[in-house]
Amino acid sequence: MWALEGVYGKLAIAEAGLVHTVFIRATLVCLLSLIYALVTTRGQIGVNRRQFSVIVYTAIAGTLGGDFLYFYVLTTTPVTNAVLIGHLQPVFIILIGYFILKSDRITRNDYLGIALLVFASLLVTTRTWNNLIALRLGSRGDALMLLAALLWSTSAIAMRKYLASLNAGVMILYRFGLGALVLGGILIARGEMVLPGRYALLTGLIVSIGFLLYSEGIIRIKAAQLAALELCAPFFAALLAYSILHETLTPMQACGITVLFAGVYFISKKEEL
Repeated sequence: MWALEGVYGKLAIAEAGLVHTVFIRATLVCLLSLIYALVTTRGQIGVNRRQFSVIVYTAIAGTLGGDFLYFYVLTTTPVTNAVLIGHLQPVFIILIGYFILKSDRITRNDYLGIALLVFASLLVTTRTWNNLIALRLGSRGDALMLLAALLWSTSAIAMRKYLASLNAGVMILYRFGLGALVLGGILIARGEMVLPGRYALLTGLIVSIGFLLYSEGIIRIKAAQLAALELCAPFFAALLAYSILHETLTPMQACGITVLFAGVYFISKKEEL
C-alpha cells in the first residue's frame, strides 16, 4: 500500500496540486475509517480528553507535518528515494521508543539492523559510488524526507503508548479528520476547492487500507518490528516506479534495496543472535 501510495500520489499531485491531493487523501481516509469504526465498535466512536490531546498531536505531526512533507518531496524526488527514506522510521522509533516505551528494549539485532538500514539509505540517496566517496549524500528532498520520517515515528510512538486501547478506525478517523479540516480551510481560503481527480481518490483509497492495517498491527506487535516490516515498501516502490513512472535505479541503489532487506531481517528478530 505504501509503495502504491507513492506512485499514485505523484500522479495525483501532477493532476490536481499538492494541497488538494493531501486534502482529498485525508478526507477519504477519514470517511472510510468512519465506516470501519462504526462497524467494528457498534457506533462507539467517542474518545476521552487525554486520548483526544494525543490524537491532536498525531494529526499535527503525522498528517499536517509528515504527510505534507512527503507529498511535497514527491514533486522533485524519485519515488524510490522518498519511500525508502520515509520508511526509515525504525531508526527513530527504536532510539526514541527505548526511552518512552520501556518494554521495547534495544537488542544487538536492533543495532545491527539500524546500521544496515542507514547504510542502505546512503546507497539509495547517493545513487553512485563517486557521489558516496565525495560525500554527496543526497538532495534537499532527501533531507526533508528524514524530517518526515522523524515526525511519523513520534506519531507512531504516541499511538503505541497512549492509544493502544483505542479502535484503529477511531484513531485514524480523528487524526485524518482534524488534518482534513485544516487543509480544507486552506483550500477554501485560497478559492481552490475543486472536485477530486481520479488519482487523488485512488491515493486516498490506497492509504486508507494501509493505515487501517498499520493501526491494527501497531497494537499487536513491537513498534520497531512493525515499522521494520513496512520497509518492504521500497522494493515494491522501485518496481512500480519503473513500470508506471519510468523511473530507473542505478546498480548502487539496487544494492541498497538488497541491504535494506538484511536490516529488516535483524530488526524483525525478537531474540538475540
